[in-house]
Amino acid sequence: MGQDPAYRSSKEKAYKLIKQAIITRAFAPGQFLSENELSNSFGVSRTPIREALQALEVEGFVTLIPHKGAQVAEISLKDLDEVYELRLVLERLAGQKLIERSNEICLQQMTDVLGVQTELAQRHQSVEFIAADREFHLALVRAAGNERLYRFYDSLRDHLLRLGLEAIQTPGRMAQVLVEHQAILAGLKEGSYAKFNDAITAHLSITKLAVGKNLPNLWRP
Repeated sequence: MGQDPAYRSSKEKAYKLIKQAIITRAFAPGQFLSENELSNSFGVSRTPIREALQALEVEGFVTLIPHKGAQVAEISLKDLDEVYELRLVLERLAGQKLIERSNEICLQQMTDVLGVQTELAQRHQSVEFIAADREFHLALVRAAGNERLYRFYDSLRDHLLRLGLEAIQTPGRMAQVLVEHQAILAGLKEGSYAKFNDAITAHLSITKLAVGKNLPNLWRP
């Protein structure tokens, strides 16, 4: 027998609200979350809250500590290294495929998203800017024409959003991202893998460094 639809809806609501609060830093890394407080805040009973936290632990967003509760997961140096190492490998491959196939559809999608990002930067809408940033890179990865690769990259979306929001806290970073994205697009449109590779490598390296600057505990002394 399946779960009651109302219960399933409550669990999904709790899951989405808690994850969104973690991604947007309403719940900060290291913060302990009380089931009672979450229940009262979100208008959901404790059982769906508890199951939502268990699901978020599997995804790496919280750590369940016996007798203490759920703690928002810190972003470790290992997390940062692994995510950006994966991104560089996948996006380099996608760029190579895009150039080989002259994929105008993906290029236009990236161009359109860059236009949206420019408007969001002018309005200082950081959460929406990072969401659009993800769409820019997803359009690039889509160009590889590998559905499994695309689904794997997309599975990182919430962790990328969380890291992106850390990076964007650096003053002037949104304007800098626009310049870096323009360089990525220029290399792709010229059909120059060398220029694209230089641009994507620099972009991801600078982004990773920006995350580290806003989370100084990541870096080894």
